[in-house]
Amino acid sequence: MGFGRYYEEFEPGAVYAHWPGRTITEHDNTWFASLTMNQHPLYIDDHYARQQPLGRRPVIDTLVFSLAVGMSVADTSGKTIANLGYESVVFERPLFPGDSLYAESEVLEKRESASKPDRGVVAIETRAYNQNRERVLVLRRSVRNDVHARLHSSIGRVSGGLGWGSCGGFRPDTLFSARLSWRCHARIASGIVIADLQDDRAHRCKRMLKHHRHRCAHIVQLCGSREWRGCSCHRTG
Repeated sequence: MGFGRYYEEFEPGAVYAHWPGRTITEHDNTWFASLTMNQHPLYIDDHYARQQPLGRRPVIDTLVFSLAVGMSVADTSGKTIANLGYESVVFERPLFPGDSLYAESEVLEKRESASKPDRGVVAIETRAYNQNRERVLVLRRSVRNDVHARLHSSIGRVSGGLGWGSCGGFRPDTLFSARLSWRCHARIASGIVIADLQDDRAHRCKRMLKHHRHRCAHIVQLCGSREWRGCSCHRTG
């Protein structure tokens, strides 16, 4: 299983169950309180906590939050460029030492970035539960993700796993302007003609490929295409 997802791999409505869960101990709770300098006696003074409405020390809410977000990374934001912010964080019930925490995330929506077409923004809701399937936390956040999954995977397959390394360490964003859309990248990586792009981005593709004609020839060879139809720089033969 891959770590995280590219923008185009997210689908609104998809739910990812995160695994494994995590049992929280007394040591975890005390250690986290010390680490974060949270000196509230409810979390570090057992005698004080027994006299409060809960009757015992709960797990620090920020520890529950941190674990829930951490559990979600492998399935959601492992390829994130930037964590844009948290829209809401709601603690619905306390968690206690000895309880186990589990989480799942749902994709709420996604949109391409208006300023950077090679990236997109994804809104995610993460829900955390205890071992009894009682919900303890709900949070919503937005992340910015790269959209080059097809480019990386296609070149990796056709080059026998060498990827861009077989092109002298050449990276796709060196060849293609960051202003180009991921659709342009996907067409090029799969050997589809760039002439299909009926706007000014096709012209920019041609200019960039012409500027790097010696690299262009190698990439064409990897993609299994005899020529770049629509590319004015050259034919490979």
